Amino acid sequence: MVSKVEGFIEGRAFGKYEYAFTEKNRFSLGSEYLQDFEDNRNYKINSEVALISALTDVLALKVAYEVRYQNRPIPDEIEKTDTLFGAAIVVTY
Repeated sequence: MVSKVEGFIEGRAFGKYEYAFTEKNRFSLGSEYLQDFEDNRNYKINSEVALISALTDVLALKVAYEVRYQNRPIPDEIEKTDTLFGAAIVVTY
């Protein structure tokens, strides 16, 4: 996939693995690589690990840990790696 974002063209490679313990309880792992085509030294890597567990037939709890890495952040003084831990209520139908 190629997209034009904020004045430059970048490509995206994405993969996702999902394992279902039961019909409504699952584990997922997703990874994404974004490459700037105008400056090959500029790239980003994002990854998320998540557990989704059914609370009811419609509601589920999602707990996730995400890592976002940017090789050349702007401005240069900020950290290259961000991590996020989150929990969410997911509605399924």
